[in-house]
Amino acid sequence: SLRLAEGSAAVVAAFDAAEDAVMVEMDNLIPRGAARDPREQSKAATAVTDLLRPIPDSIVRYSYGRIAADRLDLPVEVLARRFGGEAGPRGDRGDRGDRGGPESQRPGLAGVAARPARGRALEWDLEANALEKLFQGDGPIPPPEKLPEPEVFFDAECRNIYRTFRTLYARGDGSPPPDARAVLAQLGSEGGTVDRMAAILLEGSVTPGKVGLLESLEKLHRRWQQQRLRELMSEIAEAQRKKDWPRLESLMEEKEGLSRSLHRGPRPDASSAYPG
Repeated sequence: SLRLAEGSAAVVAAFDAAEDAVMVEMDNLIPRGAARDPREQSKAATAVTDLLRPIPDSIVRYSYGRIAADRLDLPVEVLARRFGGEAGPRGDRGDRGDRGGPESQRPGLAGVAARPARGRALEWDLEANALEKLFQGDGPIPPPEKLPEPEVFFDAECRNIYRTFRTLYARGDGSPPPDARAVLAQLGSEGGTVDRMAAILLEGSVTPGKVGLLESLEKLHRRWQQQRLRELMSEIAEAQRKKDWPRLESLMEEKEGLSRSLHRGPRPDASSAYPG
């Protein structure tokens, strides 16, 4: 075994030199029929997570993890919980990861597989679908000035991914929209955001009846408008209470503009910029 003979550094070197070397080692660690024997299944799962944990690229690490989970007939989340820990007793908490504690706070594959709380799930899936379509090149991407502002993404990590894409795209050098690799390079060491992007690229979203890019962006924009309209009602009441007439006038103008935009309904295309 490469891992046992030469240690974690050898695994990283093998990955850098040739990704197929990792697949060969996984073949050795997951014997045929392991999924049918609980003890062999557990033994192989532990060996595979020890093998893959040192891989620095979270997307590739998670991709291998999914392959291993399929071969072991396990949900990928079971392996995912083991990737955040160290070797030894502390890192062997995968079967207790749902009890909270330090394991659930560590970055790595566990961060990739984690989903938002149930109350935010649909909201997150809408945003994940938009980002997935953006990086898949699903149809034409509007020019930078016609894309919505990052604020339409309520999830902080999704917003960070989109803001990075939009910033790179708006450089004005005539280049095509940035791909996922360029965005990942720009994100650098922002672990939570990088892991979220890995989950989106590898798993995709689970939005029922997935919609295209332009419709996804439109839905996000209108959702933001609706939230902003609710905020304005509160701000207007506060301005009235304080008798701040100039601010009240400005807020009323913004409210009327938003109300008109929402009343018009979704636009058939992205031929015009998203107004505030």
